[in-house]
Amino acid sequence: MGTGIHTFIEYRKKNEKDWQSFSIDEIILERDYTMFYIFAETRSYARYSFKPKGKLPIDELSSWVRDLRTLLIGDYGGSRTCSLEDALRWNKENDCRLHYTGSNEIPLFVDDPDWHTDTWLSFAEYAKALEYYKLETNKTPSADYLSVYAVMQTFEKENYDTRLIIWFDN
Repeated sequence: MGTGIHTFIEYRKKNEKDWQSFSIDEIILERDYTMFYIFAETRSYARYSFKPKGKLPIDELSSWVRDLRTLLIGDYGGSRTCSLEDALRWNKENDCRLHYTGSNEIPLFVDDPDWHTDTWLSFAEYAKALEYYKLETNKTPSADYLSVYAVMQTFEKENYDTRLIIWFDN
């Protein structure tokens, strides 16, 4: 079975709290198991890597990332919804977080159970990951990985913090 990668570039003005998503959907990156291992020690091996950092608190994600990382609990129809029973089971069996709003006793969202190995890289860490890739493979990363770097670099030059949110699927 293969592993896919889901990524988002997020940015915020320096010293501000709220993150914004660069796009309204995920950025699809080429399946490259060496790069996956460098990002989060997933599916391969490389001499240099970052340990996965785990799930960011849901309120620290941009709304676009939150909405794609979770399923809405309730009978709303659509592909990004689930029953409360499924959400409770996934919480117990798959360590999927339940997300509440306000003082509600019933959760509103649950982490998508098909996605695993959450992590994120700062701009400096992402730049280092590209260097690690060159050291490991003696090749330049593919254009899609270099494009992510270019977007992050542009925001950094304009006095923004940037990060690449990453999770993998089964």
